[in-house]
Amino acid sequence: MSELNSTFALNQLTAIARTTGELEFVLMFMPIFGYDVPATLFTKFRDALLSGEVENPEHRVDEDAERIASYDSDTRSISVDISAIEQALEDQTTAPDLLIEMLGAFGRHLHALFASELDALEPMPELLEAEEVGHNYAAMLALFDSTPETGTVFGYYTKAEETSPLLLDFSAAPELEALLPQEPDSLVIQPRFGAGTGNGSEHSFGHESIEHILKDAGFTERECKAIYFGNWLRDHSQIVDPKIVRPAGASQEQPWQLPREVLAQIIDIFAHEEFSSLQETDEDREAYRVTKEMLGVYRPSEHIDNPTNLDEAAVDPRTIDEDFEALVRPGDAQTQVNPHTSKKHHIDYAESYMRHKLFEAATLGKTPDGMRCFGEALHVLEDYFAHSNFVELSLIKQGHAVLPWTTPNGEYRHALPVVTGLFSSLDVIASVVEPLGKILFSTQDPKDKRQPGYRARTDKALLLVLSELEDRRWYNALNTLLAIRDGIRSNPLVRFSSRLLWAIGKPDRLVSQIMNAYLQKALVPIGELVHDHQTALGDPNTEPGVDPTHTQVAKDHDDHPFHALAARLAQWAVLEVGVKMRAIWAKDETESIDWIELQDLASSFLLHPNDSEWQDDIVSAWSATNAQAIEDGKSASYFERHRKQEMEQSQDRVKQLSENPNFQPIKLNDSFRNTFPLF
Repeated sequence: MSELNSTFALNQLTAIARTTGELEFVLMFMPIFGYDVPATLFTKFRDALLSGEVENPEHRVDEDAERIASYDSDTRSISVDISAIEQALEDQTTAPDLLIEMLGAFGRHLHALFASELDALEPMPELLEAEEVGHNYAAMLALFDSTPETGTVFGYYTKAEETSPLLLDFSAAPELEALLPQEPDSLVIQPRFGAGTGNGSEHSFGHESIEHILKDAGFTERECKAIYFGNWLRDHSQIVDPKIVRPAGASQEQPWQLPREVLAQIIDIFAHEEFSSLQETDEDREAYRVTKEMLGVYRPSEHIDNPTNLDEAAVDPRTIDEDFEALVRPGDAQTQVNPHTSKKHHIDYAESYMRHKLFEAATLGKTPDGMRCFGEALHVLEDYFAHSNFVELSLIKQGHAVLPWTTPNGEYRHALPVVTGLFSSLDVIASVVEPLGKILFSTQDPKDKRQPGYRARTDKALLLVLSELEDRRWYNALNTLLAIRDGIRSNPLVRFSSRLLWAIGKPDRLVSQIMNAYLQKALVPIGELVHDHQTALGDPNTEPGVDPTHTQVAKDHDDHPFHALAARLAQWAVLEVGVKMRAIWAKDETESIDWIELQDLASSFLLHPNDSEWQDDIVSAWSATNAQAIEDGKSASYFERHRKQEMEQSQDRVKQLSENPNFQPIKLNDSFRNTFPLF
């Protein structure tokens, strides 16, 4: 008579219950048994494990078995094939396969226990089939428990009064990489605002590709990158929007609100990768570490945006954080046109900021801080051509009847003034929701870095977000899942599971579920906090006093007919200012006359196009080969179609950001959501 005794599966599960919280335990069990099962069933079972109330099923030796390990729900017993046991004793490298089968049988035992519990519920939740549960359980437990190693005892076999331990031997375990398929291509969402180099084509430009022209002024590749860092910061400071920033002392009940310090840390994660070539030493790293002071906040003057706030219940952003610019209402001084310059007054604020940054850059020299300040100044200079109607007025100056996005006024020096766009809901989605969503949900982390301890930038960003929640269970759960992911390569038992790929995908899928929950609950509703005012505003081309929106007038993106022309004008201005700055930095001492000339040079590019001639040849040459773009620029219906298309596409992009591109979202039941509310 032979006997088999094993408490390994029960002890293993009890140990996991002790070392994980309720949330992690439920997250582990849901994929095994089905997402329709109430979370309370799993939490109740965990409590029973911790109190020692769960009985170990009897283990029997089967001398005429049809499978290695089977489960009998009538007798609540596990039967194990005697030949598999004896083979594991003779060749311990086969023992992991035996243990995986025994764990599967234990999973079917739990299936029977849960099925009896669920019978009393109406309607009865749907459990997965017992056979599937067995495979799932063995794989998941092998994944969650990283303690088994060569020499681990998982049972005792007694025959003829001689007892032998069943020992694991992983010396023949296959390499994980040999079992994995090629990684699927990740979803890549194109950049939505002007940081970077556009879409990579010769007709698409971003701030970085515009600043490549600085090489013609004598700057090195590294220096261009260091200058662009300041420009990049101005683009990303748009994320620190009053709708996103949590005021000091405010409650944590709004999930989309985060402290400025956390937003700066999130941006720093991405800056560390984007500008890694500049951070070769610890000293370099500190020079390019993004702080909340360095990042700043969204200030319309730094982008030459129209600061007018049309919300009826608008509050002064300075009540949220004193670094925001003051609330500007329709009719305020900044919204008016200076009759002498024929430009909106708020453009003067942007020019003052640019001049100040040029002064800082000139006096700091060609240091990391000096080059950063130079890039911040250039951001304003470049935005003038992308965010205003300078291009349209330059074309009108040469006789092209394109839309000016303003109406004539005989009281101004030039009847058609320079204006920039104000923000509608579409622009908030583009500058706040999408960038923050992509930061929290990037799919472009290098796969070869998935080594134990490696944290992708999205992992780091999500940990920061969850650390701000009052309920720390989600933060703890994410850390647990990441630790499990760390252990995959060093966990040999999981490699013997027939559900290997299913199992090792679970940590990432559960991490993605947490991420999706945040995006759906936090980012998507931001679009509902603002309204699209454009329909109510009227047509700025025919109705006096109507301001265009940023979407209508901005030429940041290559789908605007004047995108390439705006970029060429920006490159010319950047090159001229770059030549002057390099000459200043080349001197041992900076004389005041030098930086004043530098400021005046930059300001000369911010004039009304009727007051300057430098752009005329560029505009004329471009016009000669872009007749269709000019025709498009004359059509109000073209831009209205474009606006509607952009709104639809932006909504689609936000939807994409709220869904995992590699896995179907997990449909959590009401019991789970009520037991573990994320917010």
